[in-house]
Amino acid sequence: MSLVVFPFRHDDLDVFGRSIAIAASHPATTSVLCVGDLPPRAEVVAEAIAAAGGAAPVEVVEQDRIGTLRPGKGDAMLSGVHRFLDGDEDRLHFYDADIRTFSHDWITLAEAALDDGADVAKHWFHRSSTDAQITWHITKAGSALLWPESRYPDVHQPLGGEFALTRGAAEVLWEDPEVRRRSDWGIDTTITFALLKSGLTIHEVFVPEGKAHGAYGSLADLDRMLFECLDALQRLGRLALLRSGHLIMDAEGPVTTEIEEAVVFDIQATRALLAAALPHSASEVVATHPHLRPDGVWDNDRWRTVLTTLLEHFTLGDEGWEAVAFRAWGLRVLHHTDRNVPRGHTAALAALAHAVDVFRRP
Repeated sequence: MSLVVFPFRHDDLDVFGRSIAIAASHPATTSVLCVGDLPPRAEVVAEAIAAAGGAAPVEVVEQDRIGTLRPGKGDAMLSGVHRFLDGDEDRLHFYDADIRTFSHDWITLAEAALDDGADVAKHWFHRSSTDAQITWHITKAGSALLWPESRYPDVHQPLGGEFALTRGAAEVLWEDPEVRRRSDWGIDTTITFALLKSGLTIHEVFVPEGKAHGAYGSLADLDRMLFECLDALQRLGRLALLRSGHLIMDAEGPVTTEIEEAVVFDIQATRALLAAALPHSASEVVATHPHLRPDGVWDNDRWRTVLTTLLEHFTLGDEGWEAVAFRAWGLRVLHHTDRNVPRGHTAALAALAHAVDVFRRP
């Protein structure tokens, strides 16, 4: 008996409806819950129910206000956890609402991992070499600096919104104060930390078809996610995370041509954006920390210094620090895009993984 939850916002209704129909028709699914940060429009509800085709019941609701930060994805996921714990289902699945490659296999793989005794089944998959740039340069690199002896940097997609939980694991999340406060994009960062800290068994299940989603515009589309994930990591950095929990990883399969060739953000629009002058409020930040100036080479040595500074001093909501953090991250992403991506998908991903390994060393 499993509840499948789709946090949603302004998603493609065709993709969203298809995902709902797939989840509702899976034999392990007893109900589907779609949770959004907007009041559900009548046509969304109607299309969702129609897409399910009379299989498992589908409900579309507005998320509750649970966390204490900006209302966002975190509140949607916490609403799903709360609804699950109030019900009688055994397992809880989360999937993003914009996955074009979603299929029954995503649910089946997670169910099999839980059947084998895992507390958490966390999906992982190949990504485009230009995708997951907050994951690589902020979350995985930052966790390598903060907790080098932990398993956090080993998690393939710590920002992934695709995983399944037993009731016991869901209770761990609900009772964790850091998870409960995280109403924004920082929820995935914090959930990963809480699950590792808890000592639960996490099985990373490999999804061969990968996660295909719509392309972004410039990197500015991800600025709020960047700031909130950085803030979450910074806040967690004051807490200890030893080598705890048990992480099982499925072997990976070959990369699809679609993933190998995909470019998921507008590179030229990003270059133009990063060439613009920083706001006046950023000048004091740069004056105090001259290595944050937007010049020079953004290699691993430079990024270690910059990311260490951001983890120590970044202030969520401060215009100057947000402008500097976005510029620094954007320049690091372009460095990767210019230097590593032209060498091919395998080499580009190896370079990202190497940086994480380097940051784990003193």
